[in-house]
Amino acid sequence: MNYGKSIENYLQKIDSGNPITLGKFLNLLSAPALNLIFSKSDIQARKVSGALYRVTHLAQPLREELDQIVVEQGTDRISGAKQNRSHDYSVNGSMLLVREGAAHPGVIMFDTDGNCTPELKHHPYALLVENRQNFIDIDKILSFIVQHCEVQPEVADQCLAVFTEGNAIANALHKQFLSTFKAIYVLLDVDAGGLQIASNIISLLPDATIQFIVPKDIKKRLEHVREPADPKSIEKAIKLGNTHPQLTYIAQLIRSTHRELEQESYLDD
Repeated sequence: MNYGKSIENYLQKIDSGNPITLGKFLNLLSAPALNLIFSKSDIQARKVSGALYRVTHLAQPLREELDQIVVEQGTDRISGAKQNRSHDYSVNGSMLLVREGAAHPGVIMFDTDGNCTPELKHHPYALLVENRQNFIDIDKILSFIVQHCEVQPEVADQCLAVFTEGNAIANALHKQFLSTFKAIYVLLDVDAGGLQIASNIISLLPDATIQFIVPKDIKKRLEHVREPADPKSIEKAIKLGNTHPQLTYIAQLIRSTHRELEQESYLDD
């Protein structure tokens, strides 16, 4: 629990004269993590209705300690880390691993405004790769998408491979960078997780040309998977397919075969 934020919310209501659930407020102040020493007489309140009370007075020492807890929660990851609350805040920037063809991976850094460094030569196409092994073996993957996914050789040659790092690719800081591509090809797991990543990218870039690529024989590959997919995962895939036309075909395959497939399997070709 973010105690600092919870206390801040209560203090804002108290200062504005709004009623609070007094019992919950007292339980919060009694949390062992806060290590507060106070008595009920430090808090004066009038009943409004039911469990709601309007606090009319907080003893000065208690108020000062509560204000200090609010300050200590910080305003960003760095200040929040002083109380082990860094994960309550977003990172002030981002980074992506990219590869130009089979070249050694490079790192693109993004500031809080989405500006990136270093600037790379322009690539008309991006290939977003979800799996680390596939990104490492990008030469095999580029060959695979030409041979099996109906991607034209000249398109594969001009692709910048980008490691998605799960859903991190859909960070709003990447929007400006991803918007520079003529088309974006996403090579993801054929499952609800992969469709969710694709959905997030589509939502981030509603005007972009985005294609979820799979091999031509994807249905056959799915049928070769012995273990059926979890019904909840299938249900989620169907929902995502109904939301985005780009994902409908994949979702229908998952539903009809009751199977899902990891993209690492493509490396076995």
